[in-house]
Amino acid sequence: MLIYFLPKCTFTKEGCNPSNNQTKDIYPLATNGKIFPWAMMRLPDTVLPVHYELLLHPDLINRNVSGFETVTVLIKEETKKIIMHSSGLHIISASFKALKAKGGADEPVPNLEVLEYPKNQQIALIPTQSLEKGIHYHLELKFTANLSSTIYGFYNSSYKLENETVRELAATQFEPLAARMAFPCFDEPAFKATFQIKIKRPNTYTTLSNMPKNSSTPVDNDLVLDEFQTSLKMSTYLVAFIVADFKNVSRSFNGTMVSVHFTPGKEDQAHYALEAGCRLLDFYVKYFNISYPLEKLDLVAVPDFQAGAMENWGVITFGETALLHNE
Repeated sequence: MLIYFLPKCTFTKEGCNPSNNQTKDIYPLATNGKIFPWAMMRLPDTVLPVHYELLLHPDLINRNVSGFETVTVLIKEETKKIIMHSSGLHIISASFKALKAKGGADEPVPNLEVLEYPKNQQIALIPTQSLEKGIHYHLELKFTANLSSTIYGFYNSSYKLENETVRELAATQFEPLAARMAFPCFDEPAFKATFQIKIKRPNTYTTLSNMPKNSSTPVDNDLVLDEFQTSLKMSTYLVAFIVADFKNVSRSFNGTMVSVHFTPGKEDQAHYALEAGCRLLDFYVKYFNISYPLEKLDLVAVPDFQAGAMENWGVITFGETALLHNE
């Protein structure tokens, strides 16, 4: 047996570690070469989202989307950064405003810097001054992106009519980590907030989202702006929106409008799903003794879909074979 004695290691109080050794945080580099101020995969809990107001304009021909959002956030601890998720988005501009008490003007936060760290799918918003604890801020972001070519995120799909005409559509699949591919957000289930969705679409198409539609307003170039009601508080992975020229069958059931949406020509396959949907909604309301909290429930058969179904609140998406049935 051999025993090795190392100077100032085995028999000293300092042991093998130098007495002045201190651990330091190591931060990654952003895409512009600057230090990115957050090294963890999980977001910090110093900033909480309260409400998203999201405007999207998907271009189904060029398969891209432009967007603008206003995110109301609450500062839980004084901080000099806001870390959010963003994946594959081009951030065009970003700005802050501190929300003052009633009667007071919102106060802009000057010189906001945006840093990107694609490895963790994160962006950092860095103001020149600290954000005050207990204050609400409006965060405004303008961005663009491509519609996803996979069946994940906000993605492009298509189908053929009986006359072989190809029709484009756009749909979402955000679980588990893909809301960040559609808009900058706090894309973790614990960061719940309310959402108001607005979508510009061609006047020959329709839109669906989690909540009932408030209004449809014609705008320029044969476009229509659809605005949906503000949602209940929910996680980002449950947000959903669809732009398509689907048809539907509907029924009012115990105060809830239940609808089945499908591609044209498949109405005869939708009635069984409508009947089953109403019965199952009634069963779960009675079983849990909890009223269904929304005014509508949409069941949507999407031609290209990666799972059997996705439980988006108020607008459940399915693969066609999981929803449609020809009796």
